[in-house]
Amino acid sequence: MGEEAPEIWDLVLRLDSGIEGVVNCDTEECPNRAVARWSNGTDNWNTCEPCQEQDFGGWPLLALPPQSAPAAPPAAKTDVVELKTVSKIVELAPSASSNVNPPPPATKLPLLSPPVANTLVAVNAAVAEHAASASINLVCNPDGALKSATNACEATVNAQVALRAAKNAIDIARATSSCSVAVASGVLDAVSKAKDASDAAKLSTDIAKTLNDDLPALPIEPVWDIIKTFENDPIAAGTCDGETCQKPATCLWSCATEKWKCCLDCQELEFGGFPVDYKIPAQFLTTGKPVPPLPSHDLISNPPYPKSSVFADSDSDSDNDAPIPASISFAGSVVSPPPKKAKDNKAVTPSPQGPTSNLKKMQDKWIKEAQAIDRNAKIITKIPEAMLAIHTHLHNKGPMNITGLFESLKKVIPNAVLRKSIDKMVSNGDDYRGKGSPDNCLRTRQGKNSTSTLYFAFEEEPRNFQAQSDTVAEIEVTKYELKQMEDEIQRTQNEAKSIQTQPKNTALDSTITTLSDTVSELTSSRDEAAKHTVDKKALKKMNSAHSFFVLEWKKRKAKCITGLNNLESATDGVIVTKKCMAGSGQIDVESDERIAKEAHNAIKFKSKKLGFKKRKVDDLGVKSFIAVLLDKDSPRGVKRIYAEDSSAL
Repeated sequence: MGEEAPEIWDLVLRLDSGIEGVVNCDTEECPNRAVARWSNGTDNWNTCEPCQEQDFGGWPLLALPPQSAPAAPPAAKTDVVELKTVSKIVELAPSASSNVNPPPPATKLPLLSPPVANTLVAVNAAVAEHAASASINLVCNPDGALKSATNACEATVNAQVALRAAKNAIDIARATSSCSVAVASGVLDAVSKAKDASDAAKLSTDIAKTLNDDLPALPIEPVWDIIKTFENDPIAAGTCDGETCQKPATCLWSCATEKWKCCLDCQELEFGGFPVDYKIPAQFLTTGKPVPPLPSHDLISNPPYPKSSVFADSDSDSDNDAPIPASISFAGSVVSPPPKKAKDNKAVTPSPQGPTSNLKKMQDKWIKEAQAIDRNAKIITKIPEAMLAIHTHLHNKGPMNITGLFESLKKVIPNAVLRKSIDKMVSNGDDYRGKGSPDNCLRTRQGKNSTSTLYFAFEEEPRNFQAQSDTVAEIEVTKYELKQMEDEIQRTQNEAKSIQTQPKNTALDSTITTLSDTVSELTSSRDEAAKHTVDKKALKKMNSAHSFFVLEWKKRKAKCITGLNNLESATDGVIVTKKCMAGSGQIDVESDERIAKEAHNAIKFKSKKLGFKKRKVDDLGVKSFIAVLLDKDSPRGVKRIYAEDSSAL
């Protein structure tokens, strides 16, 4: 059986307000008081802050922790600046040189929307920017968005964070084609003039006044984009173009008239990391710096916000009940998590640059899980791509339940993205009215429970199952033939490797070379000799001398044998003619047979001493000639004896 679908827990109630009294943590052996209640739709879980940090990774991204920051030590000295907000609420904010976070004001907040209220009481730069983004996301009218951005500018002591909050307001006003673009331009101009935290705080009054001023239209800013990455060419990359940065450059950004090389850190600071729709090289995914692209959302017409969270609106649409991914933010802004507490119970301000640690851990976990199944797995984190992959999978495999979907697609789509994509596709399928069904829609057949519910891709016309069966059969036959061919190729490769590893007979190669040279030499000699004319007189003279010598040789040998035969008869076999002629008798006779035999034995002894089993082929002919013996069967009366012809002796 496949593994069950993952459960989605969400924050449904904060218990720090004391509405439900004192509630203890549900964790075993934990005596702490619960501060939040989480739910997965069927079960509830009360948890304290330490257990919540361990089990759920802390507070949700848009839910700020309880306003229970520790009081500042009495001995600490801080420079305070009075900030007057649009809502006439006065609070103290430390300057950039201060390292102590003062406690929140004891005054009661007005009845504002939760993001705006949290923005007013925030004294941390990262939290102020995050709350400003949340308020812009939930306030659908431009004026409310501009007020929220102005509050963020006043609440923070970081000029860069205030500038990004103002840019977010301008993006909202520009997208909605509102008349407040001029107001947003004034906010941007005022904050951009801030040189440090104190200047940004002093300009808060001027920023508030610009809400009623009619300023010039918003100037067009240059659009920067990545045109090249240097992941495979560090030499051409050089160093970063930052004033004090000497790190190797990784990307080349360009606008209409300028180009800029920067490292990963400067890219996070200047451009907010990689663009959302940019395909990040695999080398940069392991460095922990860039943020992989996640699904894009329409933040204007359909702003997403967490389900059942403290920021939820009672009139919210059901399509917007999915949590916002941690990497989604407005142009130029970086969403940071709430401040964490160190061991000494002091608030620690996280860096506003770079992705959140929770998001990075989650992405690393997805990649490890996928690569554990398939080493070459490709992670899909974009909602449109995930929806297309799900639709294609169901179209090819047929109806499947939720467990089968998660089991078959877990290597390519993370569980969180898969769950969100399925919910979106089912919602699109329920709302779709017309013929057929688009690729981003699914239909369901309800079962007894969520596990038995079937998901399928709706089709306008029924499939031709016969053609599909034939195609599947042909595919299987082709796979079998391919397997046989691959096996044959493997056997051929193994045989070739075996032949290559066998020792080569270099002696035969050298012998062939020598014989080839000898044949060439003899052939040339024969051709040269054939050119000479035959001297008949010399030939006749040579044949006559040869016949005379053979006749004399026979006469002498006949006399010698006759004498030995007489001695053999006289001695009654003591002297043997054959032994004497062979050189092993009682009488030492220098016969032709004896000379040939001694020459043969000498050559044999020499071959044994030199270690030759056999005489070389090139020794045949004149070099292996031993002697000449009389032969009555030969036309010329004699025959030649060679060293290899031992049977003739």
